Amino acid sequence: MSAMITVLFATYNGAPTIARMLQRFCELDQPPVDVEILMIDNGSSDATVAVAQLFVDRLPLKILQEGKRGKNRALNHGIEFAKGNLLLFTDDDVLPDMSWLVRAWECAEANETADLFGGPILPYWDVEPPPFILNSVPLTAAYGITPPHLSEGPIPPGAIWGANMFVRRRVFDAGLRFNERVGPGAGNYVMGGDTEFTVRAACKGYRSWYCPDAQVLHIIGSHQLEKGWLRKRAYKHGKSMSANNGKKDCEGQVTTLLKIDLGFPRWMLRLAVEEMIGVMRSRLVGDQAAEWRYWWGFYHLAGYMAQARSSRSSFARGIEG
Repeated sequence: MSAMITVLFATYNGAPTIARMLQRFCELDQPPVDVEILMIDNGSSDATVAVAQLFVDRLPLKILQEGKRGKNRALNHGIEFAKGNLLLFTDDDVLPDMSWLVRAWECAEANETADLFGGPILPYWDVEPPPFILNSVPLTAAYGITPPHLSEGPIPPGAIWGANMFVRRRVFDAGLRFNERVGPGAGNYVMGGDTEFTVRAACKGYRSWYCPDAQVLHIIGSHQLEKGWLRKRAYKHGKSMSANNGKKDCEGQVTTLLKIDLGFPRWMLRLAVEEMIGVMRSRLVGDQAAEWRYWWGFYHLAGYMAQARSSRSSFARGIEG
């Protein structure tokens, strides 16, 4: 097999951003290997496919279909068609740096013992965010923005995120796939499908590496600055943290002990009440930044507790097994 890069991304109703994304792909510096781009449409009901088809003659783009909802299911479908030695995963709302493909390939070539790679994800604000978001909302959890302190070298697998993730083909040839029970889908899904995959791959012995020069910008639309969107995001992030709690590590040891009748520690209820009191007090004094710190904490706890309650029996099995 000749050297090649495959770029994969799943999309569901991505029409608002996908034209900008694909236009950026037309302008990227080209690596010294062939490139193919696989877009997996996950049952879009808007103009996503029609917009993408405008770029078929300008890019090495192939449009695939996976009608059953679930980002990870769509990515697994795309993997079956990928021809590249290095698979670059991203999202339908990113603007890669002009040298993204080149830097990703160079980083993988320079670190042959690593199989999982991640790069920076920075914010691209469609509109200026209000101060309360910058001061009170955790950008990593809300928008998938990578922490600024990461430097080139080995990193924990959980620090590699789906909007800017590279995986060698041999990982998938060994049989690994994304877990289709987690990740973006219909309803209040459990987040973290990308990190669930990288952590599981690490347990198989695959090493992770951070490539700071291969960066992308995450487009953050005006609707993602709305309070209702942020509340839902905090709730989903709480569900994800709960779903990943109480699990066994690579050696089969339980990583947390929450054997409690409710499925979560009782102090969480008290903390949720305290967060709501904080919301009301902050509102009375007009401190919007503090109000939103408390709002995020409250909805995060609500999501955590809801997920813990729904999977209480599996928590018990994991602790007792």
